[in-house]
Amino acid sequence: MTKQPINQSIHCNWEGFCRSHVKAPIRKNTIVAMGCRARIYAKFDREKQDWVLLKVKLNHSHPCSTKKAVHYHENWELTMHAKCIIEVNDEAGIRPNKTFLALSNEVGGPSNLGFSEKDVRNYISSRL
Repeated sequence: MTKQPINQSIHCNWEGFCRSHVKAPIRKNTIVAMGCRARIYAKFDREKQDWVLLKVKLNHSHPCSTKKAVHYHENWELTMHAKCIIEVNDEAGIRPNKTFLALSNEVGGPSNLGFSEKDVRNYISSRL
């Protein structure tokens, strides 16, 4: 009756078996999914007006790394320190890629930053 979802299933990104469109001689690793069966099933309980977990399977068929979670777009965030550095460098005429390199050197590499170079450019554009 309403357009709100009643049942939801959340699957691992590595579910299924997909093949790469790049030919095998050009690229060594042609498998882009691992057939991972990890998933969560939930149902909306109308009486309680809340979601209820029905089934949780957390057995991944591949190694999981919490360090890679910073690369998910939902977790990207510019800190106040980074915003100040970006603003000062932009006013001084320093290019965004050099600002990004300086910020990544501060924290020991771009993988330790919580944002990408594109986020730096977007922040500068939004301030203009």
